[in-house]
Amino acid sequence: AKSREMEKTILFKLALTLVVLIAAVCSQDTEESSETKNAFKRGCPRSRCRDARVVLEEEVFPVLSEHSYELPETCPFHLSLDMYKRQEMNKKEIRHSQWKCLFCSKIFKGESFLDLHMDNRHDAELVEAKGRAVCLAEYCDLLGCGEPERDPRLPDDPTERIAKCNPKKMERKRFHCESLMNQCFPPATSATALKLHDVFAVKFCAPLRCGDGLDMDDSSTGPRKEKKGWKKVYLVFVVLGLLILVMFYIGLFLYKREMSIVSDLRKLSSSRRAARLKLLKEKNM
Repeated sequence: AKSREMEKTILFKLALTLVVLIAAVCSQDTEESSETKNAFKRGCPRSRCRDARVVLEEEVFPVLSEHSYELPETCPFHLSLDMYKRQEMNKKEIRHSQWKCLFCSKIFKGESFLDLHMDNRHDAELVEAKGRAVCLAEYCDLLGCGEPERDPRLPDDPTERIAKCNPKKMERKRFHCESLMNQCFPPATSATALKLHDVFAVKFCAPLRCGDGLDMDDSSTGPRKEKKGWKKVYLVFVVLGLLILVMFYIGLFLYKREMSIVSDLRKLSSSRRAARLKLLKEKNM
């Protein structure tokens, strides 16, 4: 009876541990997905996205219309992938320094206040595109959509800036740009795609060299930002610890079960010996 009660206790603890494990993993995944989304927004400045969108609307999309060319969905510049596109289309400047939210008709004194309103109230209107939403700000270096505020530590003299240009980094950017052109204008698909590929490769990729297109060495712009990967490490350790705990309870359960079986066998063998001795005594009598 005691061994059975022990088995039930161990099984209950094992089931409880598995439930805790599943709940921890699910909650961590939910928190990580929401935090990833928020981190993506924080690392995707609207102003830079607007600059990139202006370049596309003024220098790229008109050329595509002239050639009746549609970007493939694998191209990051496809309209359906623009993260802020839906929100930007529902903003309207009604007069100088007054902006209106077309989602809820509220009016704000400046576009920056409307941007905050969009983040706080209309977060659901972000384009997610099944996890493939694109932050156009990431392509500002390639599109040449205006430079962010200059680091005061960088030299003002263009000659000094050229001297500090990092050729290897520029080569990586140029390779990235050419890969992007291949995504958006696959040369093998049509003659139009080939023509547009060459046009935009010359326009956007060719200047990415030390000289005309400058990129400062990493050492001149301060330390790199540390990657925030500690949450994934924490999740791994939590799951690993819970798995170890589950394995411990399983091993304890198997050990107790084996010991109870051995004890039962010993009791059975001793009872058999006693029965045989009793038979022998009866025969001798």
